[in-house]
Amino acid sequence: MDFALAPAGEEQAGTINLSASAPRCGQNALLWLSLSNGGNTFLTGTIELKIDDVTFLVSISEAPAINIGSTYYWEVTDLPPGSSQNLQIAVGYPAEAIVDTVCFSAKVYDEAGGVIDSNMQKTEFRCPYDPNYKTLRPTGPHLGQYVQQGEALEFTIYFENQQLDTVKG
Repeated sequence: MDFALAPAGEEQAGTINLSASAPRCGQNALLWLSLSNGGNTFLTGTIELKIDDVTFLVSISEAPAINIGSTYYWEVTDLPPGSSQNLQIAVGYPAEAIVDTVCFSAKVYDEAGGVIDSNMQKTEFRCPYDPNYKTLRPTGPHLGQYVQQGEALEFTIYFENQQLDTVKG
């Protein structure tokens, strides 16, 4: 007995996944973008990534074909069924929170420009600040702003904690 299996028709089933590490004020964070071909035919099209306007691009694992403002495009040619294409993107965050949420979005288009799949990643973005008033002064006589080595200093903190960030140790 001899038989073969064949698909009933061609199916393009590209799936785009976008994930982000936790943002930290004034630091870089990573985005991971993955396109998987779950169809039964080779996938050809375009990946689009939009990064939030408050962030800035630091590096990308693969240079985009086109860049327009904060939107980046990569061409995908003949991605085999069952395969995936992965990108790692480093973005920088401002030192102070300008918004409460940052948003990144990704789409994959077929050759005709139709959207095959899309994904959006929203992340809360808050920066800590220290509202505590602090004073520091030498305890003994001094000349201007200079102190002697080993001289004691008086340090006072007027606590008013309103920190919004998570503690990292």
